[in-house]
Amino acid sequence: MRKSNGGFSMVEMLVVVTIILVLVTGSISILGVFMRGQGIKQAGRVISGQFMNARQKSSSEKCVYFLVFDSSKQVLRLYRDNDPDGPTGPKTYDRTLITSGVDKDIQEGDEHPLPKNVQIGCNQAWASISSKCLTSTAPFNVPGSTFWISFYPDGTLVLPAAEKTYDPDVALTSDLILVQDGQTSKLYIDINPASGKIRKQAFRTQ
Repeated sequence: MRKSNGGFSMVEMLVVVTIILVLVTGSISILGVFMRGQGIKQAGRVISGQFMNARQKSSSEKCVYFLVFDSSKQVLRLYRDNDPDGPTGPKTYDRTLITSGVDKDIQEGDEHPLPKNVQIGCNQAWASISSKCLTSTAPFNVPGSTFWISFYPDGTLVLPAAEKTYDPDVALTSDLILVQDGQTSKLYIDINPASGKIRKQAFRTQ
């Protein structure tokens, strides 16, 4: 009686390879859905952490702090006001970051990088948002362009423009909008100037 050599037939091998291909293809699709928007979600977490850091420093040290968004290098920087009385005398707060001269504000700590290709629009007044990208407009369409949010010792903050209505589902508006190049997903961030906090965030794919 002839013994079987215990090997697989060609049909069996093809079936196994087909099953593996189906499983790999499905896994890639699931992974793609999971990874979609992870860049701007991570950027939202970085921004939230730096908001808390700026509020705590401003309150504990009783001086103004500036959270600077550098759009050219995609980083956040924190500056401490070096001239708390400002140009008009005591009990006034500077609202403007000073980058040179005797009253030059002091950078606190290291830069905090944002994920690659994540763009930030503040109040939509400075950006043109299409389906998959955000194009900065004047004065933020030049190399080295920045904007900043001012944090005060009393817990309040000042945005660089008037607060925007938070409506991520209909009007597609919020105080900060994060967009990642090549993706339709966006992160909408609502800020409360009275408390210096981020009220809520909403991730949407439109």
